[in-house]
Amino acid sequence: MNGKADKENFVVKYVQADQVKEGSFVETGNAEVFSDSFWAGVEVLTYLHRHLRVPELTGQIEYQYKFHDRRVYVRTLRYFLTSRPINKYWYRANIDVQLENYGSQRVNSPDAMSQNAQWHSYVANLNVAHDPAIRTGLKVRIEYDGTNNGVGEKDSWGSVVELIPR
Repeated sequence: MNGKADKENFVVKYVQADQVKEGSFVETGNAEVFSDSFWAGVEVLTYLHRHLRVPELTGQIEYQYKFHDRRVYVRTLRYFLTSRPINKYWYRANIDVQLENYGSQRVNSPDAMSQNAQWHSYVANLNVAHDPAIRTGLKVRIEYDGTNNGVGEKDSWGSVVELIPR
């Protein structure tokens, strides 16, 4: 996204599918998690995703971000995925989130996210060093489950959202 991701190691976090319950996922373990007071007053935003060739397949990810002590922090909160046909629900979607500035970090969900047009918890934490001279970007990749829905790694990423210090 910014051409300078080699300055800090690119980090990919994978999670275990046994942490998913009825489509909801809350990251545990060694993630850098902050208390509710750290996130108090931080606006909740929604990332919108649309499948490259199937317009009925859409996703929404609620998240927060904060610039603090020369780092950028992102916390996802919950997600909503549609399916096709409308009355067919799938339970093996993937939601991957990537944050970039002076470095890059990506969190890959378990292969167990629900496409049932309902909101589910999806709490994952990301952070990278912040250089104000470099654009900070957030993007989401959704691999929708279902018949003939796969488009591959490159084409399943959504647009980059620029995160601006506020």
